Amino acid sequence: METLERQLMGTLDTVIVGTQYQDGGVEPGDRVLLQREPDNDYDRNAVLCISPNREPVGYLPRRVAKWIAPVMDARAADLSAVAKGVHETRPELYRLAINFEFGEKVDIDHPRDWRYAIHAIVNDAFNRIDMLASPSDVELLTKRLWKLDNRDLLPETYMLLHLLPSRAQHLKCKQRTLALERCKKAIEALQLGAPQGHGNIQFFPLLGGANGAPQYRLLSEAIESGDAEVTEISDSGEVGQLKLVNHGVLPILLPEGEMLIGAKQNRVVNITMLAAANSETLIPVSCVEEGRWHHESRAFNTAAFAPPELRRRKSASVNASRMRSGTAESDQGAVWDDVAHCLDEAAADSDTSSITAAYEKRRARIDACREAIQLPENAIGFVASIDGAVKGIELFDAPGTLSTLWTRLSDGYILEAVAHDDASTANTSEDTVRAFLEQLTSEFDIAEDTPGLGHALTFPTETLTGAGLTTDTALLHLAAFAGKVENFGDDLEICHE
Repeated sequence: METLERQLMGTLDTVIVGTQYQDGGVEPGDRVLLQREPDNDYDRNAVLCISPNREPVGYLPRRVAKWIAPVMDARAADLSAVAKGVHETRPELYRLAINFEFGEKVDIDHPRDWRYAIHAIVNDAFNRIDMLASPSDVELLTKRLWKLDNRDLLPETYMLLHLLPSRAQHLKCKQRTLALERCKKAIEALQLGAPQGHGNIQFFPLLGGANGAPQYRLLSEAIESGDAEVTEISDSGEVGQLKLVNHGVLPILLPEGEMLIGAKQNRVVNITMLAAANSETLIPVSCVEEGRWHHESRAFNTAAFAPPELRRRKSASVNASRMRSGTAESDQGAVWDDVAHCLDEAAADSDTSSITAAYEKRRARIDACREAIQLPENAIGFVASIDGAVKGIELFDAPGTLSTLWTRLSDGYILEAVAHDDASTANTSEDTVRAFLEQLTSEFDIAEDTPGLGHALTFPTETLTGAGLTTDTALLHLAAFAGKVENFGDDLEICHE
């Protein structure tokens, strides 16, 4: 046997059972000694857990001991265990993390029989896991390898099969860390251009390094060319979801806040997504037209982006929903309240309470304001301020993306600014904008699950909220809005027609 240098193979999360029959106890962080009891009258695979005070605490569960005991007996790995505290729902159990390190190596270069040959295959897959691009690929590989499960496998093979899920989690954490670093570096590298303003609104251009031509298409471009179609998910439809069919060879980027008009009612996109090529993707959305639920058209077209205040409150409720249940649902009641507020401020009438009526009513003032603003051609984003206070940031990976979206994106910001007839000309200092950008780098995180491609950004803080998306090569979109985040807790109103 060739002795390997000690190396962490993986971690197994389990529990200590039978604690009610023992006198010992453990605290979070305590080292727990694992001791075999091959002569146990009730289970020949029994593994006793002993506290730092040398008192018995309980045993490993039978289903865990069944494969760990042979590993310990064969000295196939070195095991160390750490207590993680009391179980959340079963206080009679202690949570336990068992670390596995290489002990002695099975001879896989010259397998002596079929069991050793299978172990060589599993061992090779185990050691190549970090080469896989996606944690979901690891999970799929694990399911496939578990089909090898039978009573005749080597203990070492069982050990590797049980440690595969922890390797998937390790890869997920590694990718999360790299994605966060990539996003923070992209923000720190931004240069601030000269502010462009009109009346009470200012846009501070954000300039950055070019990343080449985007490797995606925008939804508006794909719909216009016939390569994409957005429809209701069925004839009956569902308020909170739409279906995107991408017939093209490139992924499609859907930024948070983009409004879609048509079909049974107008919607706004809840999170930034990247829909894979040649695929069908469900889009989480919110309704911005409360009074209609019948088809005006079969499919949707893109429209202006929603105003930043509506997007801010919507994003806060979506982030709360993602933390609570993993779904990107909004507080639909709050969205409708914001739509009603926009219509009221614009003095716009709409039989169906559609927010698009506010844009139509204020169209002349919106266009006049935009004509007075000229962003540099190499701008990849901007920070917007209204009435002297920072409102939010829009950041993309390429100037062409911002240029294509600029008119519809700025519509939302300008609509909110021109809502005040007595608009001031208050200015925002560059120092204030720089402070906002500096704060931003510590306020976002990577969401656990991302529909579509890439890694979604979420904001688990009380001072900023928003959405975004990064891939393994670039930060594609970041939308963040300043302001105290309201509590969207258990009273979240989700609408499902």
